[in-house]
Amino acid sequence: MDKLKNFMKSKKVDRHFKRSGQGAKLSDGSSSSSKPSVVPGSMQGAHEVDRVHASDVAAQAALKRMYAGEATVSSSQKKIQMMAQRELEQERRERESTSAQFANDIKNLRVQDTVVHELDHSNAISAVKFTCELLGDDVALPKNELRSYLESYLREEMGEEGVVPATLMITSLNNSEPRKVAMETIRKYLQNILENQSDPKFRKIRMSNKAFQERVLAVKGGREFLEAVGFEEMEDKNGELSERYLVMSEEAALNDARLIQALELLDGATPLALKVARDTKTFTLKEGEKISSPKLPPDFFNLTGDELKREQERMNIQVDRLTTMRTREMREKDAKSADYRYKYSLVRVRTPDRCMIQGVFGVQEQLLAVREWIHSLLASPDAEFDLKDAATGTLKDETKSLAELGLVPAVTIHLDYRGDVDPSILSTDVMNDAIPFSIQ
Repeated sequence: MDKLKNFMKSKKVDRHFKRSGQGAKLSDGSSSSSKPSVVPGSMQGAHEVDRVHASDVAAQAALKRMYAGEATVSSSQKKIQMMAQRELEQERRERESTSAQFANDIKNLRVQDTVVHELDHSNAISAVKFTCELLGDDVALPKNELRSYLESYLREEMGEEGVVPATLMITSLNNSEPRKVAMETIRKYLQNILENQSDPKFRKIRMSNKAFQERVLAVKGGREFLEAVGFEEMEDKNGELSERYLVMSEEAALNDARLIQALELLDGATPLALKVARDTKTFTLKEGEKISSPKLPPDFFNLTGDELKREQERMNIQVDRLTTMRTREMREKDAKSADYRYKYSLVRVRTPDRCMIQGVFGVQEQLLAVREWIHSLLASPDAEFDLKDAATGTLKDETKSLAELGLVPAVTIHLDYRGDVDPSILSTDVMNDAIPFSIQ
């Protein structure tokens, strides 16, 4: 593990010097034994009509009981009865109409191409970019491009200490399951060699072996790791036939320290974490200029083609919830689950001196991350300020995520200084990159 840490530390130093220079239905009864049922679509409308009919019968029975003991009924009383009956009938018709409309809306609902998931690109942001600790914040690229860049970088680092970059290739450039299988297979190879150092059959891997090809060769960094610990490709001729193998010499097999160190490195390595790059942009604003809503690229959204069907189901559930009593906790849970559609948020911050900074965040990042980002761009990094949202006022709970605060998928908030404001709020370096918002 020390080798891995030293490798990462050395790259950070290099970069430093390079830079220097559920509930009860409202219409249900009160019996605790009865359980509310949810009937989707047009069947829900039919049950609603049945409940209305039952309500009408109960109301009419109450009227009969009211006048049961009277021998004669006055004209005024008859008038009241007739008015009550007309009101009940009108209410019944209105409820029937509403229920029928709900049923019709759901019946006619179709999964269509939706604007939300295929928004046009704009100059606001072309794509979400990422960085990683090894490469530094200066390298910010879309995810696929960053992975390609990282692979090229690690291959260039293969040398005497090739075990480290090879390990990082295995852990960081492959999906979870192939990575796991490759690491288990390589681990078994090395353990067998350590336990049987004098037996050559454990130091020889047939390259045409299907299991080896699928488990190790198909994984980026797999072959590189084996070569880094001492395996070499050789050809074994048997008459006219020849077979290629990866073979470890007996001398390399006897180097216990090297093999054990490689095993420890493999066991302790974790994938390089990719972070959302802030992709900071600075704009100047005209007096009174309004900020138009940005058009976001598709990678801001989670929904795929298959998930559009689930969106229809979600709408059906939402219709049912409109007729159901729900606690505050249930409503908050509903709101949080709705954010599954968004992965990132475009945050814009207006300053008092008619400037605006723009950055990209993951929706699960805390508001505190936004504050720290703003501090890094100020002329006075220690300055105190509040963040205000036009809809909710001052944003106080900075431990909550942007999704929990409803600041997705794009939001404009205001920076409000505490105390005196310097003529230039943002640092000189930040302002040097500013462009007029109107031409973006």
